[in-house]
Amino acid sequence: VNVPPGEYVFRVRGANSMGVWGKDIRLRVVVLPPWWQTWWAYLFFTALFFAGIFSFYRFQLRRRLEHAETLRLQELDTVKTKLYTNITHEFRTPLTVILGMAQQVLDNPKEHFRYGLDMIIRNGQNLLHLVNQMLDLSKLESGKLSLHLRQGDVVNFLKYLVESFHSLAESKKIRIHFLNDVEALTMDFDAERLQQVVSNLLSNAVKFTPQGGHVYLSVGSTGQMLAIKVKDTGIGI
Repeated sequence: VNVPPGEYVFRVRGANSMGVWGKDIRLRVVVLPPWWQTWWAYLFFTALFFAGIFSFYRFQLRRRLEHAETLRLQELDTVKTKLYTNITHEFRTPLTVILGMAQQVLDNPKEHFRYGLDMIIRNGQNLLHLVNQMLDLSKLESGKLSLHLRQGDVVNFLKYLVESFHSLAESKKIRIHFLNDVEALTMDFDAERLQQVVSNLLSNAVKFTPQGGHVYLSVGSTGQMLAIKVKDTGIGI
């Protein structure tokens, strides 16, 4: 007979041959539950349940992180491909100018020698700048691109960069503006890297702003941070 787990009292009373009944004999009986119904089994099952939930959560989180990392790498590859394509495309103009001027100097050295050499040197420097940009991208990918900080007036430096774009902007009938909240700000900065960033932003702003438009570079300080903003009236990035 299957007796439920618990504590029982087994009572026995006997009679002799004369029919005289004796006293009750009591026996305490404890029926133990099966192991899967014990408290430590319940504790084990509970722990196993929560461990399963935690493992499932970790698995789902890992899958989401792997998916996000895959998307990030795909986006990074796309950006790198576009950067390399744009940079290599820029090689055409200086190379064409160099070859054309070299041919002109060769055909008529007396008339084109001085001007031709200046153009060749200027466009050769442009090519070198593009090659350095590609090398910088390679260094950036390998984590070896380092900053060379020097102390100076960053506001005056940015004003100089903006002024260097005035002739380009005027040729497209665009007005370029320099807006500064502070007259001077001495700080540590990498002039070459800052020039690359700001020049790329300004050149793209001028390139995609129609005639009669405006390009603004504003400089301000917020606490310990320098804020540089480039805004234009073009189609946007």
